[in-house]
Amino acid sequence: MWDLVRLYWRALKGFRRQACVALVGTALSGLLEGTALMVLAPILGRGIALAGGRTSLRYELIYQTLHIPRNHRLTYVFSAFIVIGVLSAIVHLLAESIMLWLHSRIEQSFRTRMGNALFQMSWPRFLIMGTGDIGKSVFMEGLHAGDGCRSFIQTIGYLLIALIFIGFSLCISVPLTMITFAFGALASIAYFWGGRRAGRHARILSNHASTIGQRATEIFQNLKFIRASGRTAPAREETNRLYAEYARSNI
Repeated sequence: MWDLVRLYWRALKGFRRQACVALVGTALSGLLEGTALMVLAPILGRGIALAGGRTSLRYELIYQTLHIPRNHRLTYVFSAFIVIGVLSAIVHLLAESIMLWLHSRIEQSFRTRMGNALFQMSWPRFLIMGTGDIGKSVFMEGLHAGDGCRSFIQTIGYLLIALIFIGFSLCISVPLTMITFAFGALASIAYFWGGRRAGRHARILSNHASTIGQRATEIFQNLKFIRASGRTAPAREETNRLYAEYARSNI
């Protein structure tokens, strides 16, 4: 795991400050969203009043600190929820905008580095490579590098948001938080089981796709010989069989 973290840290060279800004923005949006939900809790009936009409001590302390009149508490609470929710959405939009900018610049950086490496490659080694492979590699590898760095930053940001929400949930109700943890544990077991099955299915699809690409290339590169020797029908049957196997592997 730490090797992966160090790998992405090296990949973010030159963009680490912007990545930290995006990370802070993501965490701040989660903090504001959690605060808005905490503010909304009295409206939902949790904490606005206890048995006998008494207000929850936690919220009573907040009301007295902010000098909120008793007759207008719901109005103030709902207004605060709207304002904090809008601020959370704005901060999240800014963080995602920075993330999109990072994604584009990281793609550009990797493509530039790969292009410079190709210009410095020895001519015999360059001739071995296919032109199509070069174009695809320069485009796709830069795209994948940008996707990976963005996912890495988002993972850390969402982890911080999860910790913030756990803190808020513990403040609202410890028993309900424990129930949620139990449900999350069961859901995680189902997720990992489904993830392993999905991984095996993806490997099967990848193997079939690789086989189709390899055999199709061999057949159509030798199409002149196949047609001249009258082997068109077997070649057509083989390609149709490969397409059918790939279609069945999707089910």
